[in-house]
Amino acid sequence: MDKTRYPLALLVVGVLVIFGLWILLPILRDRAQRQTSDAGAIKATIKCAHDNFVGYFILRSPELKKRLRQNKVNLKCGKAEDDNANYAERMQKLEKGEIDIAVMTVDTDVLNGAAVGYPGVMVFVIDESRGADAALASKISGIQNLNDLKGKTNIRVTLTPNSPSHHLAKAAAAHFGVPELLKNIVPANGSSDALAKLLSETADVAITWEPDVSRGLEKGAVKLLGTEDTSRLIVDVLVMNRKFADKNPVLVLMLLDEYFQTLKYYRENPNILRKEVAEEADIQDLDVVDTMLKGVYWVNLTENCTLWLGCSSAGVNAEFGLAKTIDATVAILLANKDFPKNPLPEQSADGLIRSTHIDKVYASSMTGTFTTDGGVAKAQAPVPGSLTAPFTLLPEEGWKLLRIVGTLRDRPITFQSGTATLDISGKEELDAAIENLSHYPKFRMIIKGHTALRGDPAANKALSQDRAAAAKRYVMVTYGINENRIQALGRGSDEPLKRLPGENEKSYSYRLPRIELLLVGEVY
Repeated sequence: MDKTRYPLALLVVGVLVIFGLWILLPILRDRAQRQTSDAGAIKATIKCAHDNFVGYFILRSPELKKRLRQNKVNLKCGKAEDDNANYAERMQKLEKGEIDIAVMTVDTDVLNGAAVGYPGVMVFVIDESRGADAALASKISGIQNLNDLKGKTNIRVTLTPNSPSHHLAKAAAAHFGVPELLKNIVPANGSSDALAKLLSETADVAITWEPDVSRGLEKGAVKLLGTEDTSRLIVDVLVMNRKFADKNPVLVLMLLDEYFQTLKYYRENPNILRKEVAEEADIQDLDVVDTMLKGVYWVNLTENCTLWLGCSSAGVNAEFGLAKTIDATVAILLANKDFPKNPLPEQSADGLIRSTHIDKVYASSMTGTFTTDGGVAKAQAPVPGSLTAPFTLLPEEGWKLLRIVGTLRDRPITFQSGTATLDISGKEELDAAIENLSHYPKFRMIIKGHTALRGDPAANKALSQDRAAAAKRYVMVTYGINENRIQALGRGSDEPLKRLPGENEKSYSYRLPRIELLLVGEVY
């Protein structure tokens, strides 16, 4: 036998031993660490993807992590899991099973989920933006409202692409007929960068979120539209990997229970919430923290059940607000050509929602409604989003003092020839307009009637007044809109549209008779 084989064999054995130790030592070290620390008691781990938006604070809070740790569950939702709002990557990780849960806005879920077959389901609503997002105009731009953007091709708009800011721009473009918001976008790397571009005159309009909204207003920027005046437009949800939800029903219920218990804790201890948010964001000025928190409305368990997910155990006529929000989001994305057709599974919002978990948590009465008034079940009412919400009576002078927000997208609301009788097409267009109105519950509406330039001016004005009144009656009777919310005005031929370049007489005359739906807001 060749004697050189023995040293070679020993060498091979030595390499194998070293390789084995290299593999085993970290495992043994990790086992020792777990056995000699609290980590050894952890029975389950939930992997999360998020970003530093203040609305997600409850999920990554010390209180929730402590509560879950007491249940031997480790929630990985810290700085290491912050992906800087990379929603596409977040959805891909959810599809691959690299994370179990993710926080998303409804629009980013619909947008990014389509490419990977919607691997997650929305299990509850986290929060709704109530002023945390806004469109601001530079003080030197001369832009005072959304209507001022119409027809201006050189308007520069800065925003963070594929973010809630982008969705706010798309919603305004679709609802108010201002595609100019999306034609000349100057990309920003976050809200602060967008504000900096506005203040440095690199852009005329910036879509930002708090605290940059307040900082911009302090510098003289003009607010064109803020989410304090919207309803169910920018909504954050917890999205869960479908397989994880199926395999871990008890763990899912525990997570939801402890989340809403944590929300109760912070609502009862607002000073602790302010302190911990300030520490996390490294903000010394608590007034800035208060502004941040004011722009977020956290949705509690009862509201999730009764207003958003239509729980069967709610004991009332629960609403399906989340499904409606998804449908409205799809409509906005289609209007902006993000998709050629409805991308949802079976073109239904139901395929993205799983309400059974919330239903079970609510039914078990583990957390109730988190009130402190003796445990009586009451939902904390959000800003009224119903079309039937009451409005106070305004005198004529009061209407003149309201600020113009913008005109809902011009629609060919038609009447039977020479009359004030709405035809079927006209009613359908009004229906579509009122669907958009539902997102702006605080605004009043002025319905203006317009006619062509020809004919007797007095007769034209009378006909336009009758048509505006007919449109007002239709939306009041059909949708229960409060009469005090709407003013009907006949303008006849006094306010004709601008003639488009190259537009012939026939086309121009066809556009002149119309109904205009102008949204106006209070001035505080």
